[in-house]
Amino acid sequence: GVDLGDTVRAVCNSTICDDEALNFLQPELLFCGDPVQHCGVSRYAGQFRKDLAAALSNSDRVLFTQLGYVPYFKSVTPEDCHDRIIGIGNDRRPDFNLDLRSEFLTAATANIFTMLVLPVACTVSTDIQVFGCDGMSFSESTKPWSHAKEDDYMGRMSVTHRVHKGFWQRNYEEEYWSYCRDLSELLNHAEQHGCNIQVRTPSFVPALAKRFVSL
Repeated sequence: GVDLGDTVRAVCNSTICDDEALNFLQPELLFCGDPVQHCGVSRYAGQFRKDLAAALSNSDRVLFTQLGYVPYFKSVTPEDCHDRIIGIGNDRRPDFNLDLRSEFLTAATANIFTMLVLPVACTVSTDIQVFGCDGMSFSESTKPWSHAKEDDYMGRMSVTHRVHKGFWQRNYEEEYWSYCRDLSELLNHAEQHGCNIQVRTPSFVPALAKRFVSL
């Protein structure tokens, strides 16, 4: 294994539900907030919420989500978790806010990594290491999550296509390009303000690929 020293570890989305990953990584920070896959009415979302509650049974863990989702996640988790569920507001500001101590708001984007994970990471540390953000090739960008070949709840994902049809009728190619652009701008901004960002696993995402440093 690789010894990264004294670190604060964070995971997001369905990794929260992966017991093997949680046991190995021992993350203190959890991130989620998808309106369909985390807060929707499908069996997929229901299983996610059940596993989220289990992950939060560890009292050392804190959940970050969008401000508006805090009451919802409190309603599906035990009361002793509630003071560890933190909501962060967002707005359509032109620049990224990477110091939440100065203002507890982030720039609204369509991806949790750029809207929540990196702003929190840059607030608590200037040395950031990114693992597992492999993304997908642009040729596959019209097929959301086609790159997620592992379990990743894929057995239940088809249910969300039936229950939330409109959610899956977006232009995912355009959204992926937008994500890549946002991430490039955010990482450039972070580095200009003293953050050292290393990507430790290969990625299709250009802004991450150019910062790849082998383990």
